[in-house]
Formats: sequence, structure tokens, C-alpha cells
Amino acid sequence: MRSMKVTLGAHDISIQETQQIIPVAEAIPHPAYNPQDSSTGKEAKGLTPANTQVKVGNVCYLTGWGKKSLQDTKRNTLLQEAVLIIQDDQKCKQLFRRYSKTMQICAGDPKKVQAPFK
Repeated sequence: MRSMKVTLGAHDISIQETQQIIPVAEAIPHPAYNPQDSSTGKEAKGLTPANTQVKVGNVCYLTGWGKKSLQDTKRNTLLQEAVLIIQDDQKCKQLFRRYSKTMQICAGDPKKVQAPFK
């Protein structure tokens, strides 16, 4: 755990910013963490396990440097945020033939033109 680092300040990836890469001073392992068993992982306090099902209707926040629309030819260099609502998997299966609930989360807002790519 001594080699863990946190990166702060990465807002515009097109320029060299005043990003800070800070070594983690103290890591607090999950109570069930076993260094001999990698399946127990190193879960951050407050986060749910990876296999937790999210509830339809919950709000989720998405951040990233991706495209703002399907028509964009370039990725955005500024960090973006979208507020999305968890949708039923069936809705995404109808809209996206390659949707996989084991690899993706169905989220969007049917009242707005806003989806995970924004």
C-alpha cells in the first residue's frame, strides 16, 4: 500500500497544469482485507463493492474528458460533468443493441438530451 498515489488538479489535459501527485500517507484497509487473498481487494471507505446493483431512479455523476456528443470528432480536453439518472437495463437494451449490463450501467435522463458520452 505504500506505493499508492492520488492525482489532484487534472482539469485540462491539453496543457501541463499544476497537477499534484501526492503519495498516500496512510491507507486504511477494509476490515475484511487479507493481503494473502487478492479477492478481498482494497476497498475505499464509503464505496460500495463492485458487484452492488444500483437502483433505478438513483442519481449518478459522471466525469471525464470524453466527447460531448456522438457527432464530435475530438475528445474534450477539459474535465466535464454530467448528472444522470439510473435507468432500467431493458431501456438500454432497446436503444443500444450492444449494451451489456455486466459491463455497463444504464444511465441518462429521458427529459434531457444527456447521456454518458456528455
